[in-house]
Amino acid sequence: MNKRNKKGFTLIELLVATGVTAIIAGLMIQMVSNLLTAYNRSSGALSAQSQSAFVLDQISSEIESLVLRNTTDVMLVASVVENPSGYEWSNSAKPTGGSLVIPAVAPANIFEPQEPIENLRFGQGGVFLRYITAAPTLSNDPNSGVRVVGYQIQLDGVTDAGGAPLQYMLYRTEIPALETFTDGYNLDPTDGDYVSNTALIQPDENDIVAGNVVDFGVRFFETSSSTANKSQRGLLFPLDSSNVEYKAAGSGAEQYPDVIEVMIRILTPEGERLLAAKRDPLTSASVPQAWWDIVLQNSVVFSRVINIPSRPL
Repeated sequence: MNKRNKKGFTLIELLVATGVTAIIAGLMIQMVSNLLTAYNRSSGALSAQSQSAFVLDQISSEIESLVLRNTTDVMLVASVVENPSGYEWSNSAKPTGGSLVIPAVAPANIFEPQEPIENLRFGQGGVFLRYITAAPTLSNDPNSGVRVVGYQIQLDGVTDAGGAPLQYMLYRTEIPALETFTDGYNLDPTDGDYVSNTALIQPDENDIVAGNVVDFGVRFFETSSSTANKSQRGLLFPLDSSNVEYKAAGSGAEQYPDVIEVMIRILTPEGERLLAAKRDPLTSASVPQAWWDIVLQNSVVFSRVINIPSRPL
């Protein structure tokens, strides 16, 4: 009787083939994951760059057209918001400790090179910046003239719909020219003309100019009066972590600066995802990293130095 030849795979051959296939599949999955991560980072960086360019261009235009007067009216204010309230701040995981990092600068060292602004942190709510400018309006205000403008960060839903995702957003508020003329030019946050002006201090979704902004800060400088050192800049604000508000007026303790440096820190999409997970009680345990560790690894900082050409009238 002729024996029939039987062909097939042995168990060992099957195990080897399965192992090789698993290794190849794992490498392919890792490759695809790396490509997707790189794509998300690059697209996030492009989005952050376009947003920051718009904001910094607009602020530059407004600061270069600042209205400054030799009066007691406070016409330029920067306030570091350490403990923001309202909106959705109660749901923020942004820590109180570690969110305000401003190295102390002694008076003798104000003309020395300062710490890069991207190394500073401006409190839980960033800086609330407001000033009076003659720059063109961004609203549909039919009247030309000077107007009050403010910039601030808030944590809020991306829409008014219930359950909308939360996001740190930069808002720009503008008081129309006629209302500015009527109300006055004193921006003092304690007893000025806009202490209770909700249009300035409580922005809405129509005032959003950039999303995923987790920090917004400024530094004010004076230029040296010395001929030999006229190119040097002396720091006016902030000088340390206790120096959290600057109120510039023509006749007051705090002078108008000659130069303003503006900084904006924008999250990448991955950073937004991680912070959203950290805020959610159901998923916070899956994100063990500290809030600022996530931000520093998943954000981009943009800054600009802006000269103030106008002098007090």
